[in-house]
Amino acid sequence: MVQTDLKAVSKRFFMFYYPVFLIIILTNMTLMHTIGFNPWGVSLSVKIIYYNIHMIILFFAFIMVRLFIRLQVTWIWVLYILFALLASELVNFLLGGVFLQTVMNYPKIDSFNTTILIFLRSCNAITFLLLFFIAEKSYLFEKRFQTEQIKWIANEKKMVENQLKLLQAQIEPHFLFNTLTAVGTSYETNIEKGRNMLDNFIRYLRTSLDQTRKDETTVKHEIELITAYLDIFCIRLGKRLRYKIDIPEEIEHLKIPSMLIQPMVENAIKHGIEPKIDGGEISIQAEKKKTYFTGLSQIQARV
Repeated sequence: MVQTDLKAVSKRFFMFYYPVFLIIILTNMTLMHTIGFNPWGVSLSVKIIYYNIHMIILFFAFIMVRLFIRLQVTWIWVLYILFALLASELVNFLLGGVFLQTVMNYPKIDSFNTTILIFLRSCNAITFLLLFFIAEKSYLFEKRFQTEQIKWIANEKKMVENQLKLLQAQIEPHFLFNTLTAVGTSYETNIEKGRNMLDNFIRYLRTSLDQTRKDETTVKHEIELITAYLDIFCIRLGKRLRYKIDIPEEIEHLKIPSMLIQPMVENAIKHGIEPKIDGGEISIQAEKKKTYFTGLSQIQARV
C-alpha cells in the first residue's frame, strides 16, 4: 500500500512538474534567440537546468522521508536527506563547474551569481512545494473517489445478498409445506411414489442445508440441488414435467451465489409448466466464453 501511494504521488508530481520545467526552458531559449547569445542567458539556462535536477533529487528525498516517518524509522531519514543534499550539490558541481566550463567552455559568471542563486532557489522551492501539494491533493481526491466507489459496490452487493436471502426465506416454507403434504398424500395412495419423493426430499435438504450456511457455492453443487428439486416436482407432476440440464464440466468448479438458480426454476414451473395441461420441459444451460464463466445462458420452460 505504501509503495502504491508513493508511486501514485510521484507520477502526479512529474505530470505537473515537467510541463512547467519545459515552459521555463523554452521561454529562456526563445529570449536568448531573440536577444542573441549572452553570458547572462547561458548562465541562467544552466542554473535552471541543474536546479531542476536538484528538485528531482530532493523530491525523492522528501518522499522517502515521509515513508520513513510513517514507518517510524527516525535515524534513516536523517541520513537519507543528508545524502540527497550531497548528491544535489555533487550534480551542481559536476554540471555547472566541470562539464559546462571545462568541456563546453562556457564562461563562469560571478557578477550576478549570488542574486541568481537566491532567486532560483526561492523560485524552485516555491514551485516544488506548490506542485507537490497539487499532486498529492490530486492523488488524495482520486483515492477518496475510489474508496467511495468501493463502498458503493460493497453496499450494492450487500443489498443483493439481502434480497436473495429474503427470497430464499420466502421460497423454503412454501416448498417444504407443499412437498411434505405431497409425501403424506402419496403414502396413502402410492407407497413407492411417496418413498421416491421422500428420498429426493432428503437429498434436497442435505444439499440445501449445506449451501444456506455459505454465501457462495460451486456450479456443481447448485446443479445437484436443482436436480433434487426438479426430481421432486417430476414425481408430483408426473409426465407433465420434463427437464434437461446442460452444464459443461469445465465450469462445474466455478463459484456462484448460493441458491441462485432455484427461484428461476420455481418461476419456470409455476408460470410455465403448471398452468399448461400438457406441461412442458425445463431447460437449464450454461456456457463458458474465452477464459471466464458467463453465467446461465438459458433457464426456460418449453411448453
